[in-house]
Amino acid sequence: IMGSFVKEYPSGIRLTYNCRKHFVMEGDSTIQCINGIWERKSITIENKCSPPPEVENAVIMGSFEKEYPSDKVKYQCDHLYELEGRPYKTCSNGQWIGDLQCLSKLNFTKIWLNL
Repeated sequence: IMGSFVKEYPSGIRLTYNCRKHFVMEGDSTIQCINGIWERKSITIENKCSPPPEVENAVIMGSFEKEYPSDKVKYQCDHLYELEGRPYKTCSNGQWIGDLQCLSKLNFTKIWLNL
């Protein structure tokens, strides 16, 4: 609950609350007390992602998990590849977000021209 906590609330009062870390809210974050009963308009669910996607020519740093609750994973490019973008993907609302790719450091145009 946002703000101060009291033992009793008057009928008609509205309160706003936030979810704890690793949880997301579905619906309205405001609830209202009506004649001593809290009206529920939202639920909280655990924010989990399946294992993160593979990135070509990269490995995930750290341990592999079955589920990743609201977390970041860091990628590292293989030898002779360089990162384009940020090295992280983040679990957000059950989906992995973040664009990155590992590009070859070798310039094949120069190799062909020098033959």
